[in-house]
Amino acid sequence: MRYYCVYTEQLLRIMSNIELEEVKIELAKFSYEKIIDQNQFFLIYSSFSSKESVKKVEDFLQNRYK
Repeated sequence: MRYYCVYTEQLLRIMSNIELEEVKIELAKFSYEKIIDQNQFFLIYSSFSSKESVKKVEDFLQNRYK
């Protein structure tokens, strides 16, 4: 059974308090399967400072959830 923990908006608020980009990336990767509203997950991309970071998360998700 899968347990959901947080909404995308909650994760976004948490990420807004993190300065290190690599930490944000790892948090996003770890959190995806715990997100209640996964269809809104793209909203967290606004917390990244570069498109490269977004790509890292997207690549991870594509490879993990093929």
